[in-house]
Amino acid sequence: MQESTIINITPDELDRLIAVSQDPVLVDVWGTHCAPCKALEELLLRQQDHLLKGISVHKLCASEFPDWSAEQAIRQVPTVLLYLDGRLVKRETQILSSSQLRRFVASVRCVEAYGGEVDGVDNVDDLILAGDYSGVRTLLDALSGEELRAPAYQRASSMLAMHDMALALSLMQIRDDFIAMALSHGWELAVKGLYNQALAAPSDNELQSLSFALLDLLPDRLLAQRWRREFYQLK
Repeated sequence: MQESTIINITPDELDRLIAVSQDPVLVDVWGTHCAPCKALEELLLRQQDHLLKGISVHKLCASEFPDWSAEQAIRQVPTVLLYLDGRLVKRETQILSSSQLRRFVASVRCVEAYGGEVDGVDNVDDLILAGDYSGVRTLLDALSGEELRAPAYQRASSMLAMHDMALALSLMQIRDDFIAMALSHGWELAVKGLYNQALAAPSDNELQSLSFALLDLLPDRLLAQRWRREFYQLK
């Protein structure tokens, strides 16, 4: 069985590769006599058929190409660069463990789903605000059980479940408007808008049920309890 390797490339080869590749291209910029570089290479090799599946992985020696390294602002090694659609979209200098690589790959998948935007799309609230629930699902699927315990990801999981609910078109609009308002202007303002809609239709049981489900998304449990009492009085 042939041993798996990561191909060393030159800057010219990298330019040609990213110009034609349909897949994300990950470049491990390494240096000689660098223990963390060796550890990262071993990590990438172990994960080529798992976390890195579908990503073209290569390495480039910084010390052999000092001019290129200066142009790319490579100040330390190892540095991981990600290219998508012919351009650099993300870099990271602290990938030394499987969990760090998993987070990086999660953001890579979201960059891909999000249309090639630059750093920051791994912010799950940005994905939800953009209505990119496919990106949210991709991000959550790439995280470990421990990482999913973070409040932001737990809320994102709840929002994803809410998004997957079968609702009438009018209720879908109310749900989407509520989430967009909450993330862009704050939860209390979003709840006030929802309350006014429920107040205008006190006999609409489906709206009432949706309202209580949306209140469960509030990160402030005391605020959620206070507003739940207000909605109960509408029944």
